Amino acid sequence: RTLVITMAFTEKVKVIEEFGVSDNIYTLKEMVGGQDDVSDPYGQGEQAYEDLYTELKDLLYGVKKRMGWS
Repeated sequence: RTLVITMAFTEKVKVIEEFGVSDNIYTLKEMVGGQDDVSDPYGQGEQAYEDLYTELKDLLYGVKKRMGWS
């Protein structure tokens, strides 16, 4: 069974449209019970990238917990 995790809702929709499947496709924030997209720091300063690093670390920890991985 395949699990697809995207950073943004538009990417999720694109995967569904391109491959015709909708099972087990989530945005990263959906995986941890949230909504919205992961922020894109492109064109912003170093602090935006540091903030994204922290956000991704926390989100991936949440995915790890949800999946029951130790």
